[in-house]
Amino acid sequence: MKDNKIDDQRYERALMEHSRSRQLMCYHFIVVHLKIRLNARVRK
Repeated sequence: MKDNKIDDQRYERALMEHSRSRQLMCYHFIVVHLKIRLNARVRK
């Protein structure tokens, strides 16, 4: 039981880090997309 609990905690931590990195990737993608749209608007 003890080892199982430790594994669960490790799994939850890895899951949290993974979701955080996914959120950062989505945020970065949105920022880049907005910059591209702004640049396109400025060129017009």
